[in-house]
Amino acid sequence: MRGHSEPISSLDLTPTLFEYLVRVSHGALPTSFTNQCYQDLRNFQIRSVGAILKLELEAGAPLILKAVDTTGAELTARPIDLLEEAL
Repeated sequence: MRGHSEPISSLDLTPTLFEYLVRVSHGALPTSFTNQCYQDLRNFQIRSVGAILKLELEAGAPLILKAVDTTGAELTARPIDLLEEAL
């Protein structure tokens, strides 16, 4: 569905969730946070994957999803192909 600009899902970024994500990005799995942060992210993932699968069904063909790779000197797009394993 080319030109689709509506968000497929959203997640409110609270200060607690932000801190949780920063710590996880640095390799720590903070146990001092409630299970709520993990559950919020998990629910976001489920809603997002469900919306993507719905879009694929409506389009009649698999969507080509890409992520921005920031590891090199330039921003490049790389395909995301492990959607089924995310569930």
